[in-house]
Amino acid sequence: MMTGLIKSWAEELREYRTVAHAEAAYDRDTWGPANGAGTASAEVEDRMEQLQEKRCLVEDRLIQEVLAPDAAAVLEKLNIAVRRCEGFGLFDRYVAALQADLGRLAELEAAKDAERDLWDRTLARYQAAKLISSASEAWGPHHLANDDYEREQASVCDVRLPAAFRAALAANTKKAAKWEAFFTRFRAVEEFLNTAIYRPMWAAELDLARCPAPDMDALRIKLDIIKDDEVWNGEDVDGECWEAVLADVERLTGYTIDREALAAVPSLEGLAA
Repeated sequence: MMTGLIKSWAEELREYRTVAHAEAAYDRDTWGPANGAGTASAEVEDRMEQLQEKRCLVEDRLIQEVLAPDAAAVLEKLNIAVRRCEGFGLFDRYVAALQADLGRLAELEAAKDAERDLWDRTLARYQAAKLISSASEAWGPHHLANDDYEREQASVCDVRLPAAFRAALAANTKKAAKWEAFFTRFRAVEEFLNTAIYRPMWAAELDLARCPAPDMDALRIKLDIIKDDEVWNGEDVDGECWEAVLADVERLTGYTIDREALAAVPSLEGLAA
């Protein structure tokens, strides 16, 4: 959207400068000298008037109709308006157009601030959940539960290979019953950890993947998290991460991505068929 505004503004400003330069050049080289000498013909006067009228029309369109993409463009409009209205005050229609530009830019800035605030809060929630998860795995409840699991497993069989472990349980019903009771408790602890620690982290990382990145640095952070945490591989995601990244790229760069061309890329299975 903003790219379109910038392009339109640049084109209109370039046209204004072209016609203003043509008028100034004709004034300097032709009409001015002839008028000063009192020898300006009707043709010269008509041409000067035509150039002035054209410049005024382009000026009006630039100030009143073309959306200013930023504060620098509003200042450019103001300077042009001041030159046009020198000696008798700004036209009311110019004042209204400039006020509309400033109001719109203020709304865009507020929306941008809200977008940044949402991103910051979503990122902070993910980081907190990730830190708790990492601490749990390093020395916290998850680590302690795994230690208990390994000790209990070693008490059943020294060999950790699945086949040997199953054979040891089959050969000793007492050990098998003890292991079954332990494993039931372990699964309960595991489910508690999933509810208290890991599901909130999975939700936070998916929320971050869905959250619009406010700038390219934020998008790089999002890409790293999606890749490192394999967010794209979660349940019920179904291409959401890919679509979110494409939307961010389009919004931040102004590029239009050909979704149909991307969708038409054949799979390896399809090529092999």
